Amino acid sequence: MRAGKESWLREAWGIFGRSAYAQAKCGELAVAVSTLESGRARLLSETLERNRIDLEKLKDIGRADLLERYRAASGRIVQLESRELRGQAQIPGSDFIAELRTTRVELDAVIAEIQQVPGYEDFFQAPAFEKIQCDLLSADVFTQAAVYITIAPISGLALIVHQGGIKDVWLDLTIEELNGWLLRHKDTIGGYLPAQMGAALNEVLPLLGEKVMQPIAEALNSLSVSNVTLIPCGRLAPFPLHAAEYRVDGQVRRFIEEFTVTYIPSARALGSSREALAAVPEQQPTLLAVGNPLPLPEKVKSLIFARPEVEEIAPLFNGQATVLYEQDATRSAVDAQLGVTTYLHLSCHGMFNPAEPLESGVVLSNGEMLTLKDLLARQRLSGTRLVVLSACQTAITDFIDLPEEAIGLPAGFLQAGVPGVVGTLWPVNDLSTALLMIKFYEYHLKGKQPPALALRQAQLWLRGVTNAELSELFSKYKMTAPDRPEQSRMAFELASERFREHTLRDPDERPFAHPYYWAPFVFYGV
Repeated sequence: MRAGKESWLREAWGIFGRSAYAQAKCGELAVAVSTLESGRARLLSETLERNRIDLEKLKDIGRADLLERYRAASGRIVQLESRELRGQAQIPGSDFIAELRTTRVELDAVIAEIQQVPGYEDFFQAPAFEKIQCDLLSADVFTQAAVYITIAPISGLALIVHQGGIKDVWLDLTIEELNGWLLRHKDTIGGYLPAQMGAALNEVLPLLGEKVMQPIAEALNSLSVSNVTLIPCGRLAPFPLHAAEYRVDGQVRRFIEEFTVTYIPSARALGSSREALAAVPEQQPTLLAVGNPLPLPEKVKSLIFARPEVEEIAPLFNGQATVLYEQDATRSAVDAQLGVTTYLHLSCHGMFNPAEPLESGVVLSNGEMLTLKDLLARQRLSGTRLVVLSACQTAITDFIDLPEEAIGLPAGFLQAGVPGVVGTLWPVNDLSTALLMIKFYEYHLKGKQPPALALRQAQLWLRGVTNAELSELFSKYKMTAPDRPEQSRMAFELASERFREHTLRDPDERPFAHPYYWAPFVFYGV
């Protein structure tokens, strides 16, 4: 059962990183990469491997019997796992454990037979380096290099996988130091995670740059790489590595200024995302968008810029947008449209539950939740090209209990068959988020830029935009604000208010330059 697997992972999480560190010290870099990959997001990787698209080819070589047996057993496993996720494992009159064990024996037997078929020797096996390199750097992937980063008791290690092989970079950071950044008081969550804004970022980002990202940047520059996939292991996952700062020739520089960054839980997840993208039909982009669901639970504030954000984004889809505002954004309405459109945009509150990560999700009307558990139980979003979580805390993972797992909404959507996901690492500012999201879609849809590059461009724009430029922008928004009844003309009123505010400020000031505003946004997948 999943609870048993999670218990094992809690005990074993440090094994893979320490083993890889020792192997790299002995010069076995390819083995070290395979070891790190074997330990990455094991629950996610198990599901992705189970759904491998290339199994269809078994029919072409006369082994349709194996495919039918495999689908029957794996399908039953999925049904049983869904029952467990829904809390239905203990139905009276049923022996859930016995049925799960019997089905697992059947599944293991057919997997062993499939492994005997030429071309499928690696099915459910530890990945060889050549397979990892292919998944990370396939010709149809944006990435030019991928970086595994792990921190051990003695020091840290980055392994850069590129077309020419592997480059090792040793880092001056210990696990004790890293834990000190995150956890400042024994047995409590303190330090960085609950206070990413302000002083915590100002303190951590230079340290992250000096000890981790600057050495990696120098190595990537020596390889002439500009598009990078980062695979942070363990407790590095909550940090915005792309925002790390360091000095080059006396000038402050950030990693995002030099590289376009994608995050991914594992090479297997990237390979699966690539296959999922290839399976999305070629068609005009369509949108399902949720904007500021109401009413909200007590003490949860309305996101006043969420509706204007969606109103600016929806026209970019040329009439192919379904929008659910405020009271219309119910769970049933969202459920009815999930997987129907190629884009899903959720401009609402997100909640991360560190005690029960599977209960994390986004808040819809009447306080109803679309949770990670819901996504894992359904897996029916294979027609969706991109999910944008314009919400608070949607990319946070359970870094304490399962630090080698990707227990967060992005991983949930990847597992549900979505090739790409945008999420946030901490509670975000309502206005700056709306501005960044609008720019992101303009760069992506109008400018035809890949999502990772479009997000980077939008982040760089937000950190550099001045009050004078914002005054001009809100003047335009004021002129084009939707003509709705007076009591709901929020977009016009907000645009007018912000126009006045930015016009009266120092025109050269950059109000969103601090990393708090732009750094939390991360892209996963392809």
